[in-house]
Amino acid sequence: IGERVRVVPDHCCVVTNLFDEVHLIAGERVLETLPVAARGRMG
Repeated sequence: IGERVRVVPDHCCVVTNLFDEVHLIAGERVLETLPVAARGRMG
C-alpha cells in the first residue's frame, strides 16, 4: 500500500475506463492530471 508501480496495459480502453483521472508523468514529476471522459461508459 502506498507503493508506486508502473502499469503498462495491453489495451487501454478497459483500463482507462476504471479511473476518474490519469496523470501524465515525466521522471518523478507529475506534468498534468486529466479527467477520463469515458469513465464508466464501457460494457
